[in-house]
Amino acid sequence: MNKNKADVIKYLNNKFDVNIVAVNELTKARYKFIITNIINCELNRMKCLKEEELEIWIFDVVKNIKSKNYYDQAFLHGALEEDELIRIVFEKNTGYIECQSQELYKELRLLQGVSQYDIENNTSVFWDYCTLLEKDNP
Repeated sequence: MNKNKADVIKYLNNKFDVNIVAVNELTKARYKFIITNIINCELNRMKCLKEEELEIWIFDVVKNIKSKNYYDQAFLHGALEEDELIRIVFEKNTGYIECQSQELYKELRLLQGVSQYDIENNTSVFWDYCTLLEKDNP
């Protein structure tokens, strides 16, 4: 991810109220699921980072007026149960993003951008980004 942690937190705090979640607050099963997804994601294909090299940040979006539309959409699309919070998972070294809100995922992914390498090599990361841009500008 091109943005540093302070930039991401600033963006999220400007848009929502968020709480930082410590990795050790996750269940072992959830932690292992996240690690497996990051290690096997397309963004890690060339880097081949191992678990100990990952820098994971987790945020919960507080459910209030600022986040109401995101919660309503995620609930409507079946991505959330009524009492669940929108959780955002970032991995700094790969740029991996996970989020139950598709709209918020898209915003974060567009904020993230693409690398020069991805553009020059027409990678799937570049084309994923282009697809998100098309969806944003029909």
